[in-house]
Amino acid sequence: MVGMGYVNDPDPGSLSTVTTEGMFPHMVDAAGAWTVRNDVWYEGVITATAKKWLTVGCGSGAERIGPELQFGHIMGYHHGEPVIVLKASQGNRSLSWDCLPPGSPRFDHSDGYTYAGYGESPNRWLTASGGPSPYVWYAGKQYDDFFLDESDMGSPGWADATDYPSNCQVRNNGVTYISKSAHTSSAASEPGIGAQSSTYWNLYSVYNVTDVLDNFDTKFPQWAAQGFEIAGYGWWQGHKDQGEPHASNYESNLVNLINEVRAYYETRYPGNTSPDAPFVIATIGFGGWSLSGAGLTVANAQLAVSGETGKYPEFEGNVKTVESRDYWRDVADSPGSEGHHYNNNAWTYMMVGDALGRAMVSLEVKHPFVTVDQETGEIKIVNPSDGDIDMGLQGYSITSAVGGLDAAHWTPIAGNYDLAGDGSVDNDGNWSVLTGTNAGLSEEAEVGGGDGVIAMGSEVSLGVGAWLQNPTRDLLFVYTDANGVANQLSIRYIGAPIVLADLNFDGAVSGLDWPIFLNGNQRDLSALSPAQAYQMGDLDGDLDNDIYDFESGAGRVRRNGSRLLGSGADVADLARCRRGRPGDAAKEKGSPEA
Repeated sequence: MVGMGYVNDPDPGSLSTVTTEGMFPHMVDAAGAWTVRNDVWYEGVITATAKKWLTVGCGSGAERIGPELQFGHIMGYHHGEPVIVLKASQGNRSLSWDCLPPGSPRFDHSDGYTYAGYGESPNRWLTASGGPSPYVWYAGKQYDDFFLDESDMGSPGWADATDYPSNCQVRNNGVTYISKSAHTSSAASEPGIGAQSSTYWNLYSVYNVTDVLDNFDTKFPQWAAQGFEIAGYGWWQGHKDQGEPHASNYESNLVNLINEVRAYYETRYPGNTSPDAPFVIATIGFGGWSLSGAGLTVANAQLAVSGETGKYPEFEGNVKTVESRDYWRDVADSPGSEGHHYNNNAWTYMMVGDALGRAMVSLEVKHPFVTVDQETGEIKIVNPSDGDIDMGLQGYSITSAVGGLDAAHWTPIAGNYDLAGDGSVDNDGNWSVLTGTNAGLSEEAEVGGGDGVIAMGSEVSLGVGAWLQNPTRDLLFVYTDANGVANQLSIRYIGAPIVLADLNFDGAVSGLDWPIFLNGNQRDLSALSPAQAYQMGDLDGDLDNDIYDFESGAGRVRRNGSRLLGSGADVADLARCRRGRPGDAAKEKGSPEA
């Protein structure tokens, strides 16, 4: 949803009008100006490309808003850490063609046409006599432009002796290209290989979600130490699908989209993505409760995927659809007359954003998670009091690629919380430790005993100091539930972030860090893990402490009298940025308007 709600307009339904009437008082500050949240960053890609602290003007232009405004406020109020609302949007796009997710097959329809599957073009051809062919657009191109790195895009493979139009995309040897002019292909024009490749093809590039997240540390240096976590997704789209066969396929396409988006980011950013992150959807609401025909089919499809319906058990507790038809306002009560943009009614956009935000909160609070205290190194498993169920587990593992674990300070269930301990996790059986290294800690219930249970409202400490304090936040927590299914818990890093060159972990870079740096200087650190080496002054990650650490490009560390100075000293003391919550991720919101 690009966002076309009017901000400053004298007519009913504009943001200035509804706030004057007493609605959304949090949108206006004490000076009468529009509120700016300095804990919620908005970043838009494709369209609605504002990049600023959340305020008005994050819609299609400086005088427009979309659902991101109130959604961001809800996220900011709910979370005690920085939130990033990352929105990918474009108007006039359908889920059945433009945003068709990977894996969607072609299908034959009763109208005599075959409709394109993901990566195919054109959108349809006569079943009896046609077939896919080069085309400027392909099924799923907008999906690709929103969500995927260019190397993962699904444009058709290049072929010899083929008439390619201008601006047609192809893939060749895993690289995506776009044609510079219409031509008939040959070996000489093969993209990336042929002698005339540069005459006919350019590398295809688009700035999208992956560009933001791949370059997170550069874009957001103040949060580089915390990193990000994609913690949820939002979707409000469907206008262009109000026709057949698109409307009838909307439900299956939406299920596929949820699964594909989640899988892609869980794979691309495994340590930065909450597994099965909440996915919230708003129905289309054109005409309010008078919506009928194919439009009603789309709305019903959006409602059907909601987890509480039971139709898709895998979505229970992690997918929720909210109704938008209550928020439709006719032209007489709106500042505009563009029905496909909800008559430009800012109240409508604010209410839908509010509903999406509340739905997100209702899903987020139910899942167990792991906290890592950056000030003490304590690792905890937390099952919130408002969770869904008691957390049964047969075993778990914690891993760290940089060796950021300390078995000496680990408090396993074995001997502490099992039958041999206090029985708080497992009162009818004992547990055994499997591994205990800097790279991994793991244990499991012994055969013949019962499973462990972490009840709702309970916390289990796995040890103060079990995490080796360092700027890299790469822990991965996987547990096997009572059914023998492996699950990944999200990691929440709490407390003051580790600033580069803060070696005594007091939250600041000062002269107190200098003796620690000196103590490790010129030592052989090659036998240590990267996390251990950092604690000895290895600031550039090459397992030694030398002049390159002293003048590290990451910290520009230098001694000035008794003080150790560096860019890290300027990093804000932010409780956490991991839950995107931008995300997302980072909160990641894929919400194209169509």
